[in-house]
Amino acid sequence: MKGLILAGGKGTRLYPTTKVVNKHLLLIYDKPMIFYAIETLRDAGITNIIISLSDDEPGHFMKLLGKGEELGVKLSYVIHGEPKGIAYGIWEAKHLLRGEPFVVYLGDNIFTESIKGHIDYFKKHKKPLVLLKKVDDPSRYGVVEFIKTNYGKRIKRFVEKPRDPPSKFIILGVYCLTDQFFKIYPKLKPSKRGEYEITDALNLLLPVGYTYYWGGWFDCGVFEDLYKASKWRREVVLSQHVKSV
Repeated sequence: MKGLILAGGKGTRLYPTTKVVNKHLLLIYDKPMIFYAIETLRDAGITNIIISLSDDEPGHFMKLLGKGEELGVKLSYVIHGEPKGIAYGIWEAKHLLRGEPFVVYLGDNIFTESIKGHIDYFKKHKKPLVLLKKVDDPSRYGVVEFIKTNYGKRIKRFVEKPRDPPSKFIILGVYCLTDQFFKIYPKLKPSKRGEYEITDALNLLLPVGYTYYWGGWFDCGVFEDLYKASKWRREVVLSQHVKSV
């Protein structure tokens, strides 16, 4: 099973820094943000990883990461050009992903707990799966609307950044997908903000399974989460140092 890390966004919410540096290369305490994505997939059992980049200085990633040996993975790269949304980024990597289930990881997401159990569940069932988390302000994210059935709750639809969220459960930046994605993608149309939205793709893929993630999580597309993630990482490093003394 392959992993695809999307790391080509413009990072406009982190201007002016990201005018000259891709946000996925910014430090989260002691190492670049992109390291966390690679390590999370690696520790979940996915070592064949594709890094999806825009045409804005992709060589910086290649110089930093190489072929992935130092991180215990095998890396390859795809350049998708101008960022046009998550679904578009996945589509542009189709030549490397078709033929088997795969996991898409948004490179600015940091998980404090392992996602291996979620990935193992996907490997077993091989049906589209999303990770959900309950948050106080879901309006910043893709939100899930549930419907009750005789067998519990299922996902009715996905809504992108709603003003009036139908629930407090959001989709985290891990999407477990199958070849079916490439069949429905041609039906997508750009949203009002000019992007091919992953929520639109997921709606076409319904029914989609879900699991709940209860650990810590940071969406490092804003300064506040950059700070919180660095603070968390610092505490981890210091605790490891204390244990080693």
